[in-house]
Amino acid sequence: MAMNVSQVQERLRSELLGRIAKGTLSVSLLSRISGLGQSHLSNFLHSKRKLSVESMDAIMSALRLPISALLPHSEGGTVTHTSKPTKGIPSMTLYEENGLYRFYRDRNSQPIATFDRERAAIAAARSYAKAMGHDQVRVVFFVPVDPAEAA
Repeated sequence: MAMNVSQVQERLRSELLGRIAKGTLSVSLLSRISGLGQSHLSNFLHSKRKLSVESMDAIMSALRLPISALLPHSEGGTVTHTSKPTKGIPSMTLYEENGLYRFYRDRNSQPIATFDRERAAIAAARSYAKAMGHDQVRVVFFVPVDPAEAA
């Protein structure tokens, strides 16, 4: 089954909305890592606007999401939501920028804490899980990659 750009956009929209619903992504974080405006992303997510191919590429590059993840299984696509169910498990997002790790506990656009070492950020995640009465925490890292290095 051949797919056109509109169909790929719909699959990308669905993927992003799924990540936002799971708490592993927010519009503000996606804006920061992709370089696209929050209002532009919000309009796309609410089906008010379409994205250019360049904007889709910026999002997919920022999330390290291969095009194969958006294709049907019969065309080499992969399932992107394969993690174990995490209902009730707290989530954290760590975003690396210029050697600093910014800790987000929710979809708020302000970081809760900033660390200069990855180990300190992971230790904070463990402490957070224990404080919430859990024996585990889901941590999502966003690490920007220079396009020249990614090739």
